[in-house]
Amino acid sequence: MLPFTANAQTSVDSCVADWTGIEFDLPEPFPTMLSATGADTFYIAVNEAQASDANNGLFPTYVGGTDGPWQTLMGMANIDSADAPGSVVMLRDGIYGIDTSADLDLHGTAQEPFVLTAYPNEFPIVEGTFDSLWYDSITHDITPLDSLTILDYYGEWNNLPMVALHGMYQVVQGITFRKAHLNALLFEGRFNILKDCRMEGTMEDLVKTSVETRDGLILNCDFTQFGGEAIDVFGAENFHVVGCHFHDEFTEYNPRSSINVM
Repeated sequence: MLPFTANAQTSVDSCVADWTGIEFDLPEPFPTMLSATGADTFYIAVNEAQASDANNGLFPTYVGGTDGPWQTLMGMANIDSADAPGSVVMLRDGIYGIDTSADLDLHGTAQEPFVLTAYPNEFPIVEGTFDSLWYDSITHDITPLDSLTILDYYGEWNNLPMVALHGMYQVVQGITFRKAHLNALLFEGRFNILKDCRMEGTMEDLVKTSVETRDGLILNCDFTQFGGEAIDVFGAENFHVVGCHFHDEFTEYNPRSSINVM
């Protein structure tokens, strides 16, 4: 396995090694997507004092007027679908809260993918509302809770994925996703890539695929603190998991916990 380094932005050749150490060629369009350079760059900066989703999103810091970064992930709704191919959205340092679910439904192309990425040398976090206080990440001690206790503790259960990839030819990289109720990220589109990300803390599966998923890639990601499976490949076709690190699953809470990688 490749060592995980947050926001490492690893380069990828067409020939890589899977979890067994056997080398194979990544199929197209993944090498083309990973070597693409963006055309338009937008910025989201939750901690910038005058960041606003009403800004134009074209500047990493606020300049004046509407010249400045967006404040939330909803700022990406300002990107016209015709402009999505080749667009790069950079998340700056900070915690981006998701109360229910966020859909990423912007379509790129193989030569010009849509990219959501961490700003260079910064470490943004996309965070849900599930707070696993019953898990001690230092000692790895777990307080077993049955489903009724969890519902009583958290109130209404959120059955939606924190982030859903509905579009095509999308790359998400260098971001930490944590505290999801059900899934941190759901693959539903085609030709989507999750790269150099940390997936942390969920009662169910950190990443799940739907039966509509085709041709996905998870590359050099870190998976920790999951109650179900790190990656549940459910009905997907041509799905690749390369160079990832899996650790500290909630096996004491769920003895059936496993990694489903196809």
